Amino acid sequence: MNSDEYFRKQRDRSDCWHCHRRFQKQNHNPLSNKEWRFTRYWHPLLKEWICSLCHVNSRDHGCFGITISQLEDVVIMCEDCHCLYAKIWTTLGPTLLDRLKDSTLTLDRIICGNCYQVRLTNSLKKVKTGVSAKRVFANKHNNPRRLKELTWKERAGKDDLGDEPYRQTKLLLPYLLRVHRMDFSNNKVISDKMVENDWELNDWQLDDLELDAMDSDDE
Repeated sequence: MNSDEYFRKQRDRSDCWHCHRRFQKQNHNPLSNKEWRFTRYWHPLLKEWICSLCHVNSRDHGCFGITISQLEDVVIMCEDCHCLYAKIWTTLGPTLLDRLKDSTLTLDRIICGNCYQVRLTNSLKKVKTGVSAKRVFANKHNNPRRLKELTWKERAGKDDLGDEPYRQTKLLLPYLLRVHRMDFSNNKVISDKMVENDWELNDWQLDDLELDAMDSDDE
């Protein structure tokens, strides 16, 4: 038995290794073989079964996805005024970034709707007058929640995702690395998992050697 066969045998499961979403039953081309009834993908480097959503995230965004539980202790606030609650959460966007011409601002900068409007107004004034004053935002970190205001995570997960990955994978991946020094990239996850797999594989091989030695002694 090679290593891939060993892990496939040991890690058969009915939910995704990454997000724990239960695999969906196939609705077309039903299989007669009872061995397989769910839509799932075997990742040859992770040596784990993952769901179609995590598979697509991995392929398109370089990240298996970032789940609600993974961000449970992460505080996401407006990067301008530091507020925790807002009616609207957004990013600057390429057009506004081009107008602002500030190398410290990035596409993954998360801000509230109020700060977006302030930056947009300032950028339009700059286009009209050619003059742009550096904006200083008041610190609203301790402002209480007002009616209809949500945290960024509440707004992003408002469709009751359970513990599935957020839909904002493309935004969260660079944001979390830049602001919170948290790396959820494929390379980091796979690298950590391969170390774990090597330890398990070594234990399995040692057990096999011990069994072979015991068989030899019996003979």
